[in-house]
Amino acid sequence: MRIKNAAQISAGHKSTKTLGVTAVNKHTLRVTLSHAMPYLSKMLTMPAFFPQDHQVVSKYGKDYGTSSAKMAYNGPFTVSGWNGTNDSWNLLKNTYYYDKQSIKLNKMTMQVVKDSTTAHNLFSQGKLDDATVTGVTAQGVQNDSHLKHVSKAGTYYLRLNMQKNQALNNKYLRQALNLVLNKKTLTKNVLSDGSTPAYNYVTPGLTTDPTTNKDFGTETQSSYRYNVKKAQALWNKGLKQLGRSSVTLKLVSDDTTVAKNIDQFVQAAVKQHLNNAKVTVSAVPSKSSGDAVTSGNYDMTYTLWLADYADPVSFFDILTKNNPQNYGHYDDTVFNQQISAAHNQNATNTTAYWKNMRTAANRLNQTAAVVPLYNMTESHLVNSNLKGVSYHSVGENDYTRAYFK
Repeated sequence: MRIKNAAQISAGHKSTKTLGVTAVNKHTLRVTLSHAMPYLSKMLTMPAFFPQDHQVVSKYGKDYGTSSAKMAYNGPFTVSGWNGTNDSWNLLKNTYYYDKQSIKLNKMTMQVVKDSTTAHNLFSQGKLDDATVTGVTAQGVQNDSHLKHVSKAGTYYLRLNMQKNQALNNKYLRQALNLVLNKKTLTKNVLSDGSTPAYNYVTPGLTTDPTTNKDFGTETQSSYRYNVKKAQALWNKGLKQLGRSSVTLKLVSDDTTVAKNIDQFVQAAVKQHLNNAKVTVSAVPSKSSGDAVTSGNYDMTYTLWLADYADPVSFFDILTKNNPQNYGHYDDTVFNQQISAAHNQNATNTTAYWKNMRTAANRLNQTAAVVPLYNMTESHLVNSNLKGVSYHSVGENDYTRAYFK
């Protein structure tokens, strides 16, 4: 966040009184930025930026937000019965909400259900009206009349380790991996949960490019598709450049069922279609897989990026050279220049900004910065009488004006 003087204040070099945030009156907040941010309004929809009641925050101190009784509410609902750890609580209609006449539900019960089969059973028994299911359970309900697919702005992909001493620092090997995986087979036969093949790092449905009126994730899709012959030719070219006769790649992931299925799919495709190539799999608890990634002890890892806000830069920033989340160590001069220009001199020039975005997306495709696998899709079982829910590709689903028919 580029609020004026925020970085200096965080570093202890300036007083908090110099922060570029001013309360103009009871209903107006003025934020002064150090650099223009064309996506600021989209960021402000994130819960992290929701207003807090200063008096309540001061009253409860470190205990603020630890239970439903130690919070203040200005939304359509208040929270009741949450103690900070329980798995079920109620949302009650807020009688002080500015548009309370539009709120149809007097009460919603929220329930954390950790097992997908249990969620399915509770829905079937009429004890849940909107249940999210995953994995094998989701596969089994794809023809259910209550099923609703919700496309989310998230891409599951293979992060590649591109440090200089790693094989995948070679562009041709990365391009070969993109081509040797049949993503239609992956989504249809392996996942079978409504997910769609990904041919771009930025998910379709994230946002519309205002200069072309096209969906950004779709207009910048890679032209690379499943092509075994071309994949082998690129692999051979990469091996020649490296002066090696073969390459073994270490694929690290967590030990969930879905991750293991992805691992097996990638391993089998490489073994079947690429000569002089091998993939070893390390499926371990998430902490161990995270440690392997941060230490660079991997070649590929299965991961997800879910957009924080509806702008391509939410995806792109983590692949810039100095971003601490750039665990693959991707470093491309053209890409870095495009994102830098978008953040700086082109931030207030809509045409130039979106040209930067398109060029950056195309550069990621050309250099095979990641291997997109599939687009995130949530499978919801929804009561046919439940209406008025807003399902968003970015952020939380909104039940503010939900009602039963």
